[in-house]
Amino acid sequence: MSEDSADLENRNDQLIDTLFAPFREMFERELESRIEQAARDAFNQNRSYYLSEVVGLLEDCNADRSLEGSEQTLEGIEWLDIESLSQLRSIVGGRFQKLRTRWVKAGLPLREHRGDKDASYQIDSEGWSELSDWLLEQGYKVRQGTGEDAVIFQIGKF
Repeated sequence: MSEDSADLENRNDQLIDTLFAPFREMFERELESRIEQAARDAFNQNRSYYLSEVVGLLEDCNADRSLEGSEQTLEGIEWLDIESLSQLRSIVGGRFQKLRTRWVKAGLPLREHRGDKDASYQIDSEGWSELSDWLLEQGYKVRQGTGEDAVIFQIGKF
């Protein structure tokens, strides 16, 4: 009797697999599609965060790599503190409006009057990358300030 019940159970399982296989495949495809769409939506909602994190990691890797091969050249650089847009322009030169656009895009603060305290600011990684690339083209290395004092960043001619 147990062989008959085992055989019957086996046939029932085969029948269920046969009947529901198309539905199972359809359900799995639908589930995969929904999971993929949910992941895509989550990425798009946090796109700027992910991009800034990736840019930060790439900058860290790039800085580590450039330090490994050029420690002697970095030792000889005289680093100049940059506290304002006008100070950067007086050192680097360039067209004021283009430099101002890069400065603002990087999220760096503008002063209305000489001696104003800098308001808190948040550096935009895309804009910062564009500004630092431009400074590199002008022959200057750049490193961000600590944020503890008025120094926003430092540049050094190489």
